[in-house]
Amino acid sequence: MNNSKYKPLGIFRFFLALCVLTSHSGIFLPKSIHGLYLGNIGVLMFFILSGFVISEACDIFYKENYRGYIANRFLKIYPAYWIVTILCFIVYPNLDMTLVPDIPKVNFSYESIFVNITLLTGYIKSFNNLVLLSQTWAVIVEFQFYFIVGVIIIFFKKNNKVLILFSIFSLALYLIISIFNLGNRFFGYYQFSPYFFFGSYLYFYMFKKVK
Repeated sequence: MNNSKYKPLGIFRFFLALCVLTSHSGIFLPKSIHGLYLGNIGVLMFFILSGFVISEACDIFYKENYRGYIANRFLKIYPAYWIVTILCFIVYPNLDMTLVPDIPKVNFSYESIFVNITLLTGYIKSFNNLVLLSQTWAVIVEFQFYFIVGVIIIFFKKNNKVLILFSIFSLALYLIISIFNLGNRFFGYYQFSPYFFFGSYLYFYMFKKVK
């Protein structure tokens, strides 16, 4: 896929970002717009787009460069996340946080700092209430996909059945989480995996003729 083909994806990503921004600005907008849940649509479409783009990255750009793939994903997320988290530790104590009850009170304990630095430890249920940036749930979901699908594609991309089997498994896990209301558990994040696998399958269907 050449750079010219990425331009429409970039425009689409910008549109999705606007949807999320609109959703988070809901209190300043008419209820008719707030009720469209544009943020949910934007995030879920981002997951599908990630499945598409990451599959292509693993298949072409990082074909034999596993360390490069991991380093790229790390640098893509952590530096910006750390900057914003540090700002939260500095700014939040000076604000009236009762207006945003979903954000935990700033805690300068070693445990809190560790959880906020690593981010992924937010997976653990007892640590959920220590992550200052509530929006990072989507980043945790993205990380989950980066590593799981990255491993699948890098090591099993020559076997199309593996991708299909993992897709079926993700759908089954999604149903189990939904039926038994397990979304409040750390593995509840897997309920979003079908979106990534759909995007991944789109890439292989369009450019690798996987059927």
